[in-house]
Amino acid sequence: MGFMDYPVMKKEGGDPRTFPGHEEVLKFLEDFARDFRLMELIRFGHEVVRVELTDEARHKWVVESRTRVTESRWESKGEVFEAVVICNGRDAWPGLQMHSHSYRTPEQFENKVFNHIQVQPICSIFTYNHSAIVVLIGNGSSAKDILKEISPLASQVHQAIRGPDSQLKRLENHDNAWQHSMIECARKDGKVVFQDGSIVDADVIIHC
Repeated sequence: MGFMDYPVMKKEGGDPRTFPGHEEVLKFLEDFARDFRLMELIRFGHEVVRVELTDEARHKWVVESRTRVTESRWESKGEVFEAVVICNGRDAWPGLQMHSHSYRTPEQFENKVFNHIQVQPICSIFTYNHSAIVVLIGNGSSAKDILKEISPLASQVHQAIRGPDSQLKRLENHDNAWQHSMIECARKDGKVVFQDGSIVDADVIIHC
């Protein structure tokens, strides 16, 4: 990540990886905002409650926002802008895109199937339950980062990948993580069957 004229390594403590850790990403964003004087343009603690086009000829927009003054009192104000850009990001819709009938049907996995953008709340669950057995689907950069984060917290991590090197084996540098071929099916008793013939009793499935 980063920009050609502002790489992640520009500041001391930067991270050259394609997918650096959370701390490095936060530091990069703070450095970027500070160096380009963006902090003075950002209003923290403000909630936009209304956006309305007031003058179609001039394309003026009234934006009403509010901020909490006390525990029970809010302060509102309206401002006029020439343009409004809504940047709600991919996390704005909490739904899941499920693509395979093999592991979306069994009731045993209800509320236990996630995608990679939901890993942070999952990790908080693992912190209190180190007995969780996790099936991780995918072999991209997100999957590798997630495997690194959750393996110290989970009891076992089983990564399902596709490709010629998808035979069953223990992953290097991990005592509790294994690589498998793709998933064949998920049984009603909660067991996940891989195409290599191995079977695990999974608590959580994560799509990457």
